[in-house]
Amino acid sequence: MTHRGRPRVHLLTGGPAWEERRSAAQPTPRKKLPRKQRDALKQLDASLLGLKAALRHRQLGLARRLRSAAWEQVDLLPAHLTHEQRRDLFRAKLAIQALARHVEGRRRPDTAPTAPAE
Repeated sequence: MTHRGRPRVHLLTGGPAWEERRSAAQPTPRKKLPRKQRDALKQLDASLLGLKAALRHRQLGLARRLRSAAWEQVDLLPAHLTHEQRRDLFRAKLAIQALARHVEGRRRPDTAPTAPAE
């Protein structure tokens, strides 16, 4: 029998979805990280809390600055340690964009077409 006698594709059913597999993987405990990385993660988490507070209070300029600063902190750390923070920063980006659209819509006067004056 040749290798062509076997099916080329194996369809597997059941089992957890990718999201569930990723969440089942345990992250590296912070106690096992070097001190500098632990301190950087603490500072990053504090920055994210400030970012969430700025979004809650609808402070658009502050939220943008805090998000930018948090990305600089994320870039200093290894990627495998910052999956959750990167996800939170992406969600914050979407929230900032939505808030900006909301604020811009409030500032702009109603531009509905009006009937010309006769």
